[in-house]
Amino acid sequence: MPSWDSIPSPATRVDISRSPTSPPQLSQATHTVTPTSTTLSYVDIDAHDGDDISAASSYANLIFHHLTQSELRRRPLVTYMDSVQTDINPIMRSILVDWLIEVGQEYRLSSETLFLSAAYLDRFLSLVDVKRNRLQLIGVSCMLIASKYEEIYAPQIEEFCYITDNTYTREQVLTCEKQVLDTLGFDLTQPTIKTFLRRFIKAAAGEVPLDLTFEFLASYLAELCLMDYGMVNYLPSHIAASCVLVALWELGKPCWSQTLSFYSGYTPAELQHCAQAVHSLFKLSKTSKELPAAKEKYGSGKFCKVSTMACSAELPGYIFNPAA
Repeated sequence: MPSWDSIPSPATRVDISRSPTSPPQLSQATHTVTPTSTTLSYVDIDAHDGDDISAASSYANLIFHHLTQSELRRRPLVTYMDSVQTDINPIMRSILVDWLIEVGQEYRLSSETLFLSAAYLDRFLSLVDVKRNRLQLIGVSCMLIASKYEEIYAPQIEEFCYITDNTYTREQVLTCEKQVLDTLGFDLTQPTIKTFLRRFIKAAAGEVPLDLTFEFLASYLAELCLMDYGMVNYLPSHIAASCVLVALWELGKPCWSQTLSFYSGYTPAELQHCAQAVHSLFKLSKTSKELPAAKEKYGSGKFCKVSTMACSAELPGYIFNPAA
């Protein structure tokens, strides 16, 4: 993993978050929702999943209603770098998450494992002051826990030791794992950006024909957000919805729909600040040679080389006020 001091400070990010609001009231009988003053009609994206037991289509809306509440309860402290940490800074966190992306690639871990690892990391750093020489140990311990939670065959502890060039012993990793679990109160079930992103990608495809390029681009934007400490200011669902909006814009598709408003609970206006921050990260990735893991990952043919796509100069204001 690179030196903590080898990367310059990132550009200033938009620092405005969406105030938590009550989730939209769902009505399966009328298929309408009123997140604002306007009743929306929408495409039922679960209509064709009735025979798929794993889709739990009858419970999907209720599940995601619960997840919007869960993300509030398990939100990290958005100021922890200033109010809790005394020896590490946002750049060090970015380097660590960039390295965790590489580890996920090396061991072929799922995206859910990566995002859950970062979620555990932020929650832990919100509560415990960590010295820089233990930050990588905390990160690898969080990924070990997330792997046990998400993977069918999680990497062995020795493999995580190996990936750190044996900087840490098996005993150190086990001890740190116990500390993380105890600090988090063994509360390991939580929604991440990826949890909401999958749902919102499905909602986006409800009204507009989309292919894998869109899904990979939205996922790439989400991983760029994962590395940026400034994005901790936003809820996971807020980031996921913003990544979908930016990906749709970059691909020349209609940026939002009533179906997306229904399933995400967000209007374009509510996404403006977060979407602009996501777009800034995408634009910065075009010129920056630092934090290369996500860029290299999504530059492969497997992911349609979405990280090599051109980035628009800006997001026009009218996409956030489509009724104007």
